Amino acid sequence: MNKPRPITLLMLLFPVLWAGSFIAGKWAVREFSPEVTSFLRFVVASAALLPFAFKKPTAPGAYSPRNLGLLFLLGLTGIFGYHVLFYHSLRFTTAGNSSLIIATDSLMTVGLAVLFLGERMTWRKGAGIGMGFAGVVWIVSDGALAKLVTEGPNAGDLLALVAATAWAVYSALSKPVLRLYAAL
Repeated sequence: MNKPRPITLLMLLFPVLWAGSFIAGKWAVREFSPEVTSFLRFVVASAALLPFAFKKPTAPGAYSPRNLGLLFLLGLTGIFGYHVLFYHSLRFTTAGNSSLIIATDSLMTVGLAVLFLGERMTWRKGAGIGMGFAGVVWIVSDGALAKLVTEGPNAGDLLALVAATAWAVYSALSKPVLRLYAAL
């Protein structure tokens, strides 16, 4: 058997960390408000990213008022909005439900890219989006679709959906920004 390469181990580490963030978030919101939890998360992340923070933009005009406004909107939707909504969702729903619902962000990003970035919708994309949402609804409702329709989703599930929407908006808005700034 071949020894795994370091990149393979890093690729395996990402899903473990991603899954762990929902469990750690559930624990954290028992002790702190969602806003404090978000703040603490970003203090740690900022410290880790500080050495990379002062790279120059890759294109002229990166600091124009329009682009700075876009960066502010990215921070508002993908950083502040997503995380605060994510932690609020964990106060009312399970970590499993929150993780499944938030995973729909990629489905929404495809739809937003079609609507606002001129990307092409194919029948395969449409079918994938439909099946993805149907699967999440089925699992989150425990197969009790009639109950979901009559009683509606719980507040945590709705907050997770809004968090996913915030991240999808962030993802779609990020595409033009990547021409101006390095991804990191």
